[in-house]
Amino acid sequence: MKEKILKISTLDELSEFFSVSKSFFNDFESKREDLNFIDKIRIPKRKSWYRIVYNILDEEYRKVVEKITYILNEFYIPHQAVHGFVSWKSIVSNASNHLNKAILINLDIKNFFESISIGSVMAIFIRIWLNNLVADIFSRIVCYKWHLIAWFSTSPVISNMYCSVMDNDFMILAKSEWYRYTRYADDITFSTDNVNLLSKMKINQILNKFQFVINEKKYFIQRRGWSQYVTGLSVCEKDSPRIPKSIKKNIRLESYYIKKYGIEQQNKRWKTRFLLDKYSIMGWISYMNKIEPKLVKYIADSTRSL
Repeated sequence: MKEKILKISTLDELSEFFSVSKSFFNDFESKREDLNFIDKIRIPKRKSWYRIVYNILDEEYRKVVEKITYILNEFYIPHQAVHGFVSWKSIVSNASNHLNKAILINLDIKNFFESISIGSVMAIFIRIWLNNLVADIFSRIVCYKWHLIAWFSTSPVISNMYCSVMDNDFMILAKSEWYRYTRYADDITFSTDNVNLLSKMKINQILNKFQFVINEKKYFIQRRGWSQYVTGLSVCEKDSPRIPKSIKKNIRLESYYIKKYGIEQQNKRWKTRFLLDKYSIMGWISYMNKIEPKLVKYIADSTRSL
């Protein structure tokens, strides 16, 4: 498929490749404003704050986007520091790079996908040698409101391709300061056994070079001797990342109360941070098993209580 897309230079060839009419590529931008074509979803987060994501409703449009995703993954070679949206890596591999360090710096990129403009996306397509016509059409298909958006299947791989130079710049900075660097999507982590704190100004300079800014509410410096977390996992131990104790405690409590009162009664008793049903609890238990396989006995006990 990679070789085929590189040979395409006309709209007729592109239409044949995707098995859609030429009118699809000419009209999809106007159709996208139709409520039956793409859906804007508000996902509640904290208090009055919510996150907006977009869900493709049109089946033909969805298939085209999914095919572009497949094509891009054939081109993309993950940077060694990247652990998000890479099939053989995970939050565990990311956190494992930062175990029991003297200094841990966590930061989050504000409006990560939305900060990557359609012009930057088109430059990526041209850089991998797609024809200018194809690069232009692909850019308009995968972007909305002139930038990348969350929940499109193309956004993760495109964001990683866009950040590849930035990842390299951060690796150079980290090595010069005796730090380790990893990135999981918009979540960046530096860690060291050095006593010197990495300059926030230097981090900002690299981020700004790529039109990114730090989410100041999610900039944390964590030192050894205190709780340290990377992508939601505790990294205080030397051997491997762990599930935070608070999550283990909550799962055990929810399992116990569901068994004692039943799911409906437990839902009425109080609002918890977990969705109270058998499958969500089982999902959390499965997640815990993947992170800490030694929890088998605990998992078996919790599952039995359901």
